[in-house]
Amino acid sequence: MLASKVLRAVFLWPLVSLSSTYGQNLTQQQAINRNRTLSIGYVIFDGFEPLDVWGPMEWLTSLSAFYPMNLSTISYHAGPVSARFASHLGTSYDQTINPSMLATHNFTFAPPLDIIIVPGGTGVINATLSNLTTIESFLTSRYDATDYILGVSFGVTHLARSGLLKGKKATTNKSGWAWITGFGQDVKWVPQARWVVDGKVWTSSGMASSLDMVYAWLGEVYGNAGGVNLMTDVIEYAPHLNPDWDPYAVYHQVPGADASRPVLDCVGPVGMTGNGSVSARKKI
Repeated sequence: MLASKVLRAVFLWPLVSLSSTYGQNLTQQQAINRNRTLSIGYVIFDGFEPLDVWGPMEWLTSLSAFYPMNLSTISYHAGPVSARFASHLGTSYDQTINPSMLATHNFTFAPPLDIIIVPGGTGVINATLSNLTTIESFLTSRYDATDYILGVSFGVTHLARSGLLKGKKATTNKSGWAWITGFGQDVKWVPQARWVVDGKVWTSSGMASSLDMVYAWLGEVYGNAGGVNLMTDVIEYAPHLNPDWDPYAVYHQVPGADASRPVLDCVGPVGMTGNGSVSARKKI
């Protein structure tokens, strides 16, 4: 017990110490967000994509030690929800491992939410091919009351089918581009974007891009300086910082992508300059 308390203190102390140092450049809304409890709802379903959920969840879990948040996981039913690949189109994936998480609410009884995050996964394909519209109905019913809706990878399919992307700019998973965009012919699809922001709707490319989009989104909500950048360096992730360029658009030959651009991006720890000095990092 004592050891866990010591580890917790060591882990949180840099975050607490930074809180007073890096608050000067916050917008008024960011200052408000740092002190209000944000209610976050994660939509999950059998066959959800693990990285779409647990990748961003790393940031949310870490930052909730300092910025107040509530988390609800929402599905067709409360209880265990499997991330095992959902069998579809006659193909069984029963041999795959079966990580799972608990849904705290079903779609009917979910609490008021400030943010809704919709991941991808094979479950999206099954729901779409089965003409299920439960998630779409949930999104449209909650849209006006939310501050943000984030669609990740194949999860953008649900946003497109719901009509919430009508007339908006959006992007999605590049490997599934043709299939997903077929459900949003009135959407302004951006073929080579890593992520796209249009009003309160954020959409990202494939699975790992959820980390890049959520890093940018957390910067908008809380400001990057302080907790967000600190925790990004603690988890040792170097985010892709350019929303307008996803090299996987070239790799997957997405129509409209600029194939002349270099497909290798140079990324490094957030807040560091070219010389990589520790002093440079502390200037975030």
